[in-house]
Amino acid sequence: MKTLLFLHGWASDSRVWYKQKAYFKDYEIILPELDAENINEISDKVHSLCIGKEDLTVIAWSMGWLVALKLLEYQGLNIKAMVGISATPKFINDDYIEQGIGVEELRALRMQLKKDFVFALNNFYRQNYIPLSADLFLAKKELFIKQLEIVEKEDLRNNLSLIKCPALFVGSDNDKICPLAVQEYMRARVDGAVVKIMPKAGHAPFLYNFNEVNSLINEYANHTGKIL
Repeated sequence: MKTLLFLHGWASDSRVWYKQKAYFKDYEIILPELDAENINEISDKVHSLCIGKEDLTVIAWSMGWLVALKLLEYQGLNIKAMVGISATPKFINDDYIEQGIGVEELRALRMQLKKDFVFALNNFYRQNYIPLSADLFLAKKELFIKQLEIVEKEDLRNNLSLIKCPALFVGSDNDKICPLAVQEYMRARVDGAVVKIMPKAGHAPFLYNFNEVNSLINEYANHTGKIL
């Protein structure tokens, strides 16, 4: 049976994939909670859930894409395709692109979350066209603040070379966090990769353009290309 692994982004949880869960009801779906404070612990957890799956497609949003790239360092995964949605191998724009998040901006967000979690997180959602509410995540305040260290420090650009299966990068023309320059950066470094751009979908095209994104995921889940 085909298996779809959905990896959510920062400041969210597996519920964010509700449009995909309904659409892919005939697939085996893995929806882990990325609820640890460091990427190694998160990746270990996800890896343990995917061992033995014969036909695995990885779909990862935002910070979840860092976990997807980290999984490529593990043995025993039969990954058939990878779909990065508003994805990046490195969030901080200090030395490889001129767009995206600066380190000072990220640290300011951390301070704002500590001061007024609900206001700061809802402002983040609103600025980036993410249809979520901070009220859903009150119990995860400390986790979200701690996970900003993953966003700030992880650099998995070298792991792009480990992708040996069909890869799709879905972005938006007004995504401030993972701008088009990042999608083009990844496409240039992954053989055969394809970029699809959704208009005015912010940082969450799989929620605003879910029909089109679901169709693209389905296409890649049934791809007849190489197996990693």
